[in-house]
Amino acid sequence: MKKPLFAKFFAAPTAEETTESISAQTFTAQKLGEVLAQHEKWLLDEDGGQQANLSNANLSGIDLKYAQLKVSDLGKANLTDANLERASLENAYLCEATLTGANLEYTNLRDANLSGADLSGAHLSVTTLCGAQLEAADIRDADLNSADLSGVDLRRVKNLSTADLSDARLRGADLSGMQLQNSSLYRANLSKANLSGSDLTMAGLVLSNLREADLHEAVLHRGNLYGTVLDGANLSGAHMQGIRLEEAHLRGAILQSADLQKGNLEYADFHGADLCRADLRGANLEGADLRNANLKEADLRGADLHGAELDGADLQGALLDDDWTMVVKSPFTAQNIPNQHRPLPDELHSKCMAYMAAEAGCAECQSESEPELE
Repeated sequence: MKKPLFAKFFAAPTAEETTESISAQTFTAQKLGEVLAQHEKWLLDEDGGQQANLSNANLSGIDLKYAQLKVSDLGKANLTDANLERASLENAYLCEATLTGANLEYTNLRDANLSGADLSGAHLSVTTLCGAQLEAADIRDADLNSADLSGVDLRRVKNLSTADLSDARLRGADLSGMQLQNSSLYRANLSKANLSGSDLTMAGLVLSNLREADLHEAVLHRGNLYGTVLDGANLSGAHMQGIRLEEAHLRGAILQSADLQKGNLEYADFHGADLCRADLRGANLEGADLRNANLKEADLRGADLHGAELDGADLQGALLDDDWTMVVKSPFTAQNIPNQHRPLPDELHSKCMAYMAAEAGCAECQSESEPELE
């Protein structure tokens, strides 16, 4: 496999060196210590320095905690169960290396080449992977809790759905079209990430940051996005049947033609969101903030709108149940209410009176002694 641009740091090996790197697969502690010492001198441009060539080496179970292996060659090395905690592997060449079960916590892998590497079951929590190449890397069951994968292209990573990405930093990461069913992304930072067309069925995204993320045409059936921030996100055409979005923030989000059937959107903030032609049949919108939202041609039949705020919402062409005005928070001045659902002034006044028995009521119905509604 061709080495990346940083291969300029690697001196071309002689035939003798190449033979040695292939045949001398097992290193004694003393020999490894010498290699590391020479490599550190090489990095500092000191006399006696030599770049570490550990390709094909058998380093299974070795303790390399705090090791300085920046720009080292570990291609096809066996690092199974190795301890690389807090090691520096920045710009290192780890193509097709075996890191199964390895401890890489707090390790610096910035700009490292991990193409084809086996990271299954590896411990990568709080690891820096910004700019790393992970094409065809296997990270099934890997622990990426709080790892920094900002801007990384993860489209060709193997088995990402079974990895633990809780608290991971994935800002601007490319996850488009990926299979992420049942993935754990609790409190992950996915702001401005590309998740278009990805399958996140039953994924756990509780309290995650998806601000301005691209999720158009994504599949989020029965996903848990409780309290998730989706302000300004693009969810147009997303498939979200049975989704959980309680107390989620979707201010200014684009949800045109999104399928939210039977979703739990209780107390979600859709202020100024675009829900044009969205399918909200049977959805729970109790207490939801839909002020100034675009609900043109949206289907709200069977939706629970108890206590929902619709002030300034555009309902032109929307499909609504006949009794919807009885349950929404009053007073409201929704725009373009369909004629078949527009109550006469007297009817509206009487409905406000009925609503006032349970809630504060509309300003027109209150006595001067009662506090004004906000």
